[in-house]
Amino acid sequence: MAKDEIILTLACIKGGIIMASDNLVLGVLGTGHFASYIIKALRNGGYQGRIILSPRNRQYAENLRDQQGCEIAASNQAVVGGADIVVLSVRPDFLGDVLEGLSFSDDQVVLSALAGVSLTQLRAHSNLPQQIIRIMPSSFIEAGDAVFPMHPAHELIELLFAQAGSVVVFEQEADFERSVVMACAYGWVYELMGSMTDWFTEQGWSDEVARDMVVRHVRGATTFALANPQQRLSDIADSIALEGTFTKLGLDELKQQDAFTTWRRALQKVEDEL
Repeated sequence: MAKDEIILTLACIKGGIIMASDNLVLGVLGTGHFASYIIKALRNGGYQGRIILSPRNRQYAENLRDQQGCEIAASNQAVVGGADIVVLSVRPDFLGDVLEGLSFSDDQVVLSALAGVSLTQLRAHSNLPQQIIRIMPSSFIEAGDAVFPMHPAHELIELLFAQAGSVVVFEQEADFERSVVMACAYGWVYELMGSMTDWFTEQGWSDEVARDMVVRHVRGATTFALANPQQRLSDIADSIALEGTFTKLGLDELKQQDAFTTWRRALQKVEDEL
């Protein structure tokens, strides 16, 4: 299917919701955690097109086949040969071996989910088509309220991911690269919530109550922030941590201990390694 035909079939607007055509076929090279996040997010968003999986990591592939209505191909070339869009979700050090001997068509679109691998590095693999898009969604996308960072802009891919959540297009690759840093920081939030949960259980709360209270308060903070996009996040904190409140007492302690500076150092360390 030609690119313009795919766009025409994909962009069927019904009640303001973008519906995917069953004619659009997604192929996935590298069937692991990352691929499962993307597939579940798209299915939850209403995408009903065919999804063809590489046979690598058979257990993951079979679970996705059974739970998400995917197909398992006999080979990586069978994935590429049957897909309009091909997702690369392998470890960067395995990329060369995975791509070796594969034949792509000029009108295919490749989505790279490889952290730290630039477009220039990807295009060094001469068998890849010209249309290569970098993406870096985080694992939470499978649970809803997804966000899909991507570079560069591509109408077809924006329409595809818009079914499942928000699409953030970065014009500059350096800016997109920081979405990798963001994905890492997202993972650290679980450790922070875990530490808070542990403290409350040590004070006597049950594990279930402590976990539920921590998670709901964190969700409450993000829900409120999203509902008030005009407010700086630090201003929201200041509006709660007023002079004489217990909130300010704890916040001042965190600042005195350079807790937030440590987070910034961690962010910088990841960016420096990319």
